[in-house]
Amino acid sequence: MRARTLVPVLMLCLAPSVDAQAQRSAREVERFDVSGFPATPSTDLERQIALFIKVHRKGDLTDATRIHMLLSQYYKAKGDAARADNCNQLAAAAYSSVSASTPETAGSEGKPPFEPERTLRRTFEYTDDLNVTHTWELYVDGTFSHAMTGASSDARPTETGWYTRRDRQMRLWQLRPSVDRIVDFELLGPDGSEGAVMSGVRMKAGN
Repeated sequence: MRARTLVPVLMLCLAPSVDAQAQRSAREVERFDVSGFPATPSTDLERQIALFIKVHRKGDLTDATRIHMLLSQYYKAKGDAARADNCNQLAAAAYSSVSASTPETAGSEGKPPFEPERTLRRTFEYTDDLNVTHTWELYVDGTFSHAMTGASSDARPTETGWYTRRDRQMRLWQLRPSVDRIVDFELLGPDGSEGAVMSGVRMKAGN
């Protein structure tokens, strides 16, 4: 089973301990217990967990929940019940923080003619031939914002809309101005950590 498919199933194990862990600080729930993890990963699972920790973005508590649960399952399989329980508690605290907070969104108008799929939280940027910087922000709720800044005073205001991904394509939909189009889109690196390519244009991952 792939790691990203584990989270919905494993979340069922969190409910009993969510309330008890709700008071953990935001800093603590993003501190991963690697005290029993090898310094040099040797298995596919160890390398996968190490990569997830390396590319984790501060503040992404959904991703932190996933990593804690993977570590919990890892320690449980090794018979390390104490560390497994600690990671499970950290996962519960992270999940509680996500559930209690207002989800990030571009605040896009309307309801798109599709259900968003394969959404993520990531920012991408590129500068075009006119020295205008384009910033694309993708949100987990399926909304996006596209801002353009540069030397030109005619730069358009930020556009917001909805997106969904399938295969190596992205469908973009906006209510105002009316837009419904499909573009080629490919993530580079885990969850776009090394950038993306949209309509043949290479974009770098933002902070």
